[in-house]
Amino acid sequence: MISQEIALLTQIRDLLQSRPDVEQTYLLSASQPYILDRKDRKYLYLYTTIALTLSIEDFGTITTPSVGWLDITLQQGIRIYATNQTNPVPVLVRATDNQIDTQTDIQTVTVTNFPPLVAVTDTTTPPTVPQQEVFAEVFNGTTWDRIRSAAAAAGTTGTGVLGAGFLGFDGTNFNIIRSAGAGDGITSGLAAVQYGFRPILGGNDRLRIAEVFNTATATASGNTALWTPAAGKKFRLMGYSFLITQNAAQSVGGLLEITFQDGTTPLPFALSVFVPGAAGTVVGAGDNTGWVVLGNGKISSTVNNVLNINLSAALTAGEVRSVAIGTEE
Repeated sequence: MISQEIALLTQIRDLLQSRPDVEQTYLLSASQPYILDRKDRKYLYLYTTIALTLSIEDFGTITTPSVGWLDITLQQGIRIYATNQTNPVPVLVRATDNQIDTQTDIQTVTVTNFPPLVAVTDTTTPPTVPQQEVFAEVFNGTTWDRIRSAAAAAGTTGTGVLGAGFLGFDGTNFNIIRSAGAGDGITSGLAAVQYGFRPILGGNDRLRIAEVFNTATATASGNTALWTPAAGKKFRLMGYSFLITQNAAQSVGGLLEITFQDGTTPLPFALSVFVPGAAGTVVGAGDNTGWVVLGNGKISSTVNNVLNINLSAALTAGEVRSVAIGTEE
């Protein structure tokens, strides 16, 4: 009995005391519903400035007035759609303890919370004024594109397809790390690069692969060109050999110094061999250095310098042959 009296007194109190209205603007479309929420008030009304065809879950459809209030005091949690609206439109919803005469109480309400709608397209430039757009967009660094779902297939591309990627720092900028195909000559992709430590000069250098191969013979005193790099490049000597034929002779017997020169600067790679004053009648390979490997190589001091074979004296018979390999950079 006491509980019934308390409930009755509570109802009387609620009738005598009016709680403040709760108003909020929502976006409504054929795919974006308003979920009914009475905010613990007795009544719920929807205000619109255009005629809407509302689909009310479990109840059917209803058309709103072009301007005015519509009583939507229904069960909590019901979904309401505007079936005639592809793009969302703003509506005002008021939760209140006071009834509104929806036939005569037509009020003018200015909704200023939402800027004007704009058409959604790809490559939309960043707006300079506030505006609404219907679908989520993603910024590609220059323009905005509608977000699309990607096909479940390798090599999927397209405007607005979200993706996760890695960036690699090259010492100045960050660049996209790309997947690399299998094979030689890969120019992009994530790769492991070997470095070699320089304990005397300090630091680390990338390890190179020889891809330039040169050979030449020399008989004249002084320099004979062996390797002329491409314009604007330096040669990097990574391996070499010297060979002098057994029939070699010079005008006066004695030691012959065979060296390399970086342009006109001697390099510390040489072969010293005794060459007689008369050619011998012999068969064989003669004296040679064998194959000398220089690891990561010796790079030229100056762009466009020629790698030369240098003989300390001219040969009157036979020849000196050299092979040099490396790269240019």
